Amino acid sequence: MKLYHIRNLWGMLQTTKISEKVSCCGNKQRFSSSLLSGDIGRFIVENTEIVGEDSLTPEIKLRLLTAKCRFWHANPVLWPLPDPYWAIYWPGGQALARYLLNNPGVAKGKRVLDLGSGCGASAIAASLCGASHVVANDIDNVSAIATIINCELNGIGPVECLSDNMIGSQPKHYDLILLGDMFYDEPSLMDFTGGWTAA
Repeated sequence: MKLYHIRNLWGMLQTTKISEKVSCCGNKQRFSSSLLSGDIGRFIVENTEIVGEDSLTPEIKLRLLTAKCRFWHANPVLWPLPDPYWAIYWPGGQALARYLLNNPGVAKGKRVLDLGSGCGASAIAASLCGASHVVANDIDNVSAIATIINCELNGIGPVECLSDNMIGSQPKHYDLILLGDMFYDEPSLMDFTGGWTAA
């Protein structure tokens, strides 16, 4: 497993490959075919909007793709990164984060794994509730950068990012595993959680 401290993730992504060149926000800036993580972070900041009030968790601010953003309306082939699942605050993630914020004792003092962390909202909620240690896990490295940005936006840290696919692995050293909006049919969920609920 690859475990990355959130502050060291920038260096790890120095060679993230981007296949398309784009002009960003009308400023004629061109990204090269190999975006540095700083460029990815800048791209996220320049092409997302800070959102909070219109979600179930107005106390958490997130950079998300909204109808006000250029790429919401642009041809999808112009999007230079992997599919931006991290850029949407999915309903299950909102409900999970809201539940934690309403019930802080669920995460307080615990080692928490946010599986399929996306924008990092549940990890942020767990941190705000006083979790002793939070790991945000998503197989998309860009999601990890978005999580870093969103953690900083909410004044929390450090959290760690784990980029390996944990499905099928044995969870270790976690008191609480958070999972929202990853499975949409019962057989897939049962296949995934069977080994974990028995652990």
